[in-house]
Amino acid sequence: MQLPDVRAAFLSVMASLASGPLGARLMLAQFAASAARPELEHLTWRTLFRTLVGYCGRYQQIEAEKAAAGAAVGGLMTAPSSADDKLMHPGEEKLLVAYLQLLA
Repeated sequence: MQLPDVRAAFLSVMASLASGPLGARLMLAQFAASAARPELEHLTWRTLFRTLVGYCGRYQQIEAEKAAAGAAVGGLMTAPSSADDKLMHPGEEKLLVAYLQLLA
């Protein structure tokens, strides 16, 4: 099972934070984004990491449920949208969008 690509990008960011000027620039970008948009002031790298880990865990759970239900190629095309709806809790999309904007 393949995890969402966003996890690999997050791990890359975390590795860059451990060394060099790139990590400093990313932290400054987070501070600037938080200052420019009051709704982002509660975001921290820890919050983003926990959100991403939870997202990947739910992704794996949904994929396991689909596999257990015997979802074949045709079954995946007709999967109910409720599976996609429970992948992200309300408000988490803002966290992930803010994180992905820092990568740009």
